Amino acid sequence: MTDRGRVQTFQAWSDDFRLTLVTTAQPREIHAAISTILDVAAGSSGLSLLTQASFQTVFAPLFDLDIELPADWTVTQLLVDGHAADWTRLVEAAGQHRLRVTFHPAIPPGRETQVRLEAHYVPEGWPPQDEPIRIALPEVRLPEAGIVEGSYVVKADSELDVVPEDVVGLDPARVTVAGGRLGFVYQDTRFRGTLAVRRRPSQLSATTVCVARLEPEQLFAHLEANLQIRGGGIPGLRVSLPEATGRDLRFELHGTSTRLIEQETGPLRDGRRLWFLRFDRRLTGPATLTVDLVVPRASQSAGSAAKTDRTKAGEPARAAARSPRSAPQKDEPEAEPDAPETGADADGDGGAQGAVAVPDLLLPDADWQSGFLAIEAAGDQQLTVEAQDAAGRPLDSVDWGDFPPMRYVPKERIAATYRHVSGGYRVTLREKRYQRSPLPVAVCHRLQITSVLDATGRIQNEARFRVSSAGVQSLAVRLLPSASLWAASIDGQPVIVQVGQEGGYLIPLPTATAPGTEHVLAVFYRTETDLPNLAGWLEQTPPLIEAVRGDGRRLPVEVLKTEWTLRHPPSLLIVEADGPLRPITELNRPGWSPRWHVGLAWPSRRQTAANLLGLALVALLVVVVLAVRRKLGCRMSLAGLLVSFAVLVLIALLLLPAVHRSRKAVRPTSVGALSSAPAGAELADRGADEFQEAVRTAVRTEAVPD
Repeated sequence: MTDRGRVQTFQAWSDDFRLTLVTTAQPREIHAAISTILDVAAGSSGLSLLTQASFQTVFAPLFDLDIELPADWTVTQLLVDGHAADWTRLVEAAGQHRLRVTFHPAIPPGRETQVRLEAHYVPEGWPPQDEPIRIALPEVRLPEAGIVEGSYVVKADSELDVVPEDVVGLDPARVTVAGGRLGFVYQDTRFRGTLAVRRRPSQLSATTVCVARLEPEQLFAHLEANLQIRGGGIPGLRVSLPEATGRDLRFELHGTSTRLIEQETGPLRDGRRLWFLRFDRRLTGPATLTVDLVVPRASQSAGSAAKTDRTKAGEPARAAARSPRSAPQKDEPEAEPDAPETGADADGDGGAQGAVAVPDLLLPDADWQSGFLAIEAAGDQQLTVEAQDAAGRPLDSVDWGDFPPMRYVPKERIAATYRHVSGGYRVTLREKRYQRSPLPVAVCHRLQITSVLDATGRIQNEARFRVSSAGVQSLAVRLLPSASLWAASIDGQPVIVQVGQEGGYLIPLPTATAPGTEHVLAVFYRTETDLPNLAGWLEQTPPLIEAVRGDGRRLPVEVLKTEWTLRHPPSLLIVEADGPLRPITELNRPGWSPRWHVGLAWPSRRQTAANLLGLALVALLVVVVLAVRRKLGCRMSLAGLLVSFAVLVLIALLLLPAVHRSRKAVRPTSVGALSSAPAGAELADRGADEFQEAVRTAVRTEAVPD
C-alpha cells in the first residue's frame, strides 16, 4: 500500500513478468471548530442558542452535512456562509433532532465553510421565581466530523443566578464574551450537564425628593422617588402616604421602559394610606416615581384637632419639638403697622391649628431610603419650619446646590432645604404674610443741596435731584411750611410750578423721552434761621420728592445718595454736625484762647450803655455797704476793701450780656429728633411737622473774633 504522492519503482530480471495494481478511494475527513453561546433571559422569551461552526473537508468533496441538537429546541435560523441553507429534518431518535444540510454545489476539499444555527426554547414554568428551574445543557453536534474543537459560553440576565450541576466533558475556561457567566472548552468529546436557574433576591434602594409650597388655601407638594432595583426586579411597589393626601392621586413612572399599569389603594393604618402599584413586567435598574399632592389646609386643621382629641382621651400622640437647625438664622422683619397679616399667626394664636404638615413618601419594600426636602416661599411670606426625622432628631440643613437632579422646577424662592438619612420625617410649616409694596416707579440717584448762609440769617438753597422714572408724568416736591420756593427747572429749562391738592409743588416731566431717562430737577428756595449772631445749632431739612402717576397716585422716591454743601460767612466756624449726613472734611475745633477772645470782644453802643449802668449800680452798692459799716462802727482795711471791690467787679462782668451770649454760643444744644430714613421712603403720608422732625440735619456754628 502506497501513500498518496509517493513514487515506487520495481526492477524486472525477466521480460516475462506481470504487475498487478489495485486502487482504493481514501475515506473523507471533516475538521470542525464549534462555538456555542447559550443566552438565558429573565423575561418570558426563554432561552436562546447560537452555534457558529467552521469546518472543511479533506480528500473528497462534501455534498451534505448532518447536524444534531436536542429535540426540545426549535430551530429559528440556519445559514451557510451568510445565506439561507437548504436543509431538511430527518427522523427524530432518542430525543435528538437530526438536520441535513445540502450544498449546491458540493464543497471542494480544503475550503473553509461557515454554518450558523439559531434555536429557541421556553422551559416549563419560565421565567423562574423563587424556586430554581433546571435545564439540560444543549449540545450541537456534527456526527460526521472527525476532529472537533469547541467552546461553550453561558450568558444570563443580571437578575438571574445560574449554577452548573453535574457537568461532564467540559473544562472551565475564561469567559471573553460580554455578559458571560460561565465558560467551557472541549475537544473530540461528548458532554452533558445541567443549569440551575433561579431569580436573584431583589434589592430596592430609594432617594426621595420633596418640594413643598404653602399656599393660602392648600399645601402643594411634589414628591419624587429615585429608585434603584438590583437583582431579580420587582413586579410592583407599595407606597405609603399620609391620610390627608386623599385618594385622587396619579403616580407616574419615568426613566424606564417598564410601564405602570395599575394603582390601587389599601386600608388606612396609623393615619397613613397604602398604595399598590403594578407594572407590566418586572422593574429593574434605575427608575423615577413621581406624584403631585394638593392637600387642603382645612383638612390638616381637622386632622390636628382629631389628634388633640385622641391625646386628651389617653391615646399616644407625637409632639414635634422645634428644631434649632430647621431654618436659616435671620432676623424676623417687622411688619408695618398698616400691613395686615394673614396665615397661621395673623390672629396671634400661633397654636397647632396654624401648623401645616408636609407629607412624606415611604416605601415599605425599600431596603434603604433617604431623601431631600425643600420648602418654597413667596416673596410676601415668612415661614417658620419645624423639621425632624422619624426618630425626633433635627434634620440637617443642606445647600440647594447639593440637591439631586429632579423633574420639578420650583415656582417660588427656596426658603429652606434639608436632608434625612432614613425614611420618614415630621416637618410642619407656619406662615406670616405681609402686604405687598409696589415697585418703585422712580429713583433719585443723587441729591445735591447747596446752602448759602448770609449775615442776616437767611439761607438760599439749591436742591438738584438726578431722577430716573418710568410711567411718571410729574414730580411733587414738598418743602417745609416756613420755606419759600423761588423757582424750579428740569434739565436746565425753567418750568411752571403748580400747587397740588395734597400739598407740595407739582413739576411736570418731559413727555418726549424714553422710560428710564435721567432728568435733573433743580429747586431753588429760601429758609431762615433765628440764631443770635448765627451761633448755635443750624438745622436744615432736605425737600421730599414724590412721583405722581397718571391716575394721580403719589409714590415715594428713594434717594440713594445725598450731599449738602454749606457756604457761610468768614466770621463763622462749623465745629460740629449731627443727623444722617456726615462731614466730608474735618470740622473746625478752636481752642480756649479764641473762645475767651470772643467772650471779651468789644460790645456795641447799646451794650456799652448797659455795661456802664451795671458798673454804676455796683459802685453804688459798694458805697452803701461802706457807709453802713462805718455807721455801725466797723472798720475795714484797705486790702479787704480792694478784695471786696474786685469780687463785685468780677460778678458784674459775668452778668454782662456779651459774656452771657458767649457762654450760650459755646454750649451745644440739640434740637429735634434725627432719622436716617432714605429721603422719605416711609414719610410720604406724614404731615409737615413729622417730616421736619424725621430728616433734619444740623450743624453747630461759632463766631470768629474780628
